[in-house]
Amino acid sequence: MGSKDRCKRKREKGAKGKESMDHEGNRGVENSEGSRSGAEIKSQQNPSNSTQNQNNTKQKQSASTSSLTPPSKMIRILTVNIDGHSKAKWTYLCNLSCFKNLDFNIMTEHHLSSTFRPVEIVESGWSIQQVGGVYKRRSRQHEYRGGVAILTRNEAGLHVEQTRVIDGSSASPHQAVSWKISSDNLAHPFHITGMYMSRSEGIVEEFFQTPAKQNNLPPNEPHIYAGDNNSHVGEEIEAHLSSQEISKLPERIGDDKHPPEPPQMPFLDSDRPSSKQRGRVFLKMLEKTHHII
Repeated sequence: MGSKDRCKRKREKGAKGKESMDHEGNRGVENSEGSRSGAEIKSQQNPSNSTQNQNNTKQKQSASTSSLTPPSKMIRILTVNIDGHSKAKWTYLCNLSCFKNLDFNIMTEHHLSSTFRPVEIVESGWSIQQVGGVYKRRSRQHEYRGGVAILTRNEAGLHVEQTRVIDGSSASPHQAVSWKISSDNLAHPFHITGMYMSRSEGIVEEFFQTPAKQNNLPPNEPHIYAGDNNSHVGEEIEAHLSSQEISKLPERIGDDKHPPEPPQMPFLDSDRPSSKQRGRVFLKMLEKTHHII
C-alpha cells in the first residue's frame, strides 16, 4: 500500500519499514512484520498497575487491584470507531480532555492496511498494531474496509503481543484480534480482544463464535472485549448474572428504544441482519464467556 507514492522524508527513529503514503495521502510507515503474514507483533510500551474499561469485562476476572500489584495507577482505555483514519481525526482525538491520561486507544474501522503506520501517530509518541479489513479495489475513498487497531502510549512501558484472529486476509467482512499486555510492574498479564462487525454483512453467528474461543485464559489473567459490534442490546442484563451479582453492579443506562431480538430468536443466517438480531447473538456470546457489558 502506498508503493506508488513514496515520501523522501527521513524515517522515524526506531520505526521499521519504508515510509509511504496510503490511498488518501496519509503519510506513514509500512511495517514488514504486519499481521498479513500471520506473524505476531511485539513492541515495548508502559508501566501501569491496574486496568479499567467501559467495554465488556469479565465478571470474576476483572482487571482490578486485587490481581495487579502494586495498585498505584489505573490503566485507561478509549474505544473509538474512527470511520476511516485521517490526520484531522487524529488531531481531534489528541485534543480530547481525556486523551492525555490514556494508555491505550482501541480504534475500529480505521480503513488501513495491516502494515501501514500513520506518521502522525508515530510522531505523537504512540505505537500502533492492527489487522486490516477487506481490500476494496475500486473504492476512491478508502482502499480497505473495517479494521481493528490498538494504539499504545510509548511512555507506558507495557509489552504488547498481537495475535490475529480473523481479518481481511481471509476475506472476512468482520475482524477480531487478540492482544496480550504484560509488564514487569504487573503481577499478571491481561488480555484485550478487539472486534469490529460490519453492519452490512452476514455470517454473524459464525463470527461471534470465533472471538469467544479466545476466552481460554488462566483465571488470574483478566480479559476484555472491546470494539464496535454494531449491535443493539438496550437495557438487557446478561442472563448468566445472578440477582445478587446484579445488585452489586453500577446502574446501567442503555437505549431502551433499541432492544435486542427476543431470546427465542432462531439461528441467524441472514445476509443483512438487523442491529437487534446482532444484539441477541452478541448477548449469547456473553452468556458463554461470562462477560458483562
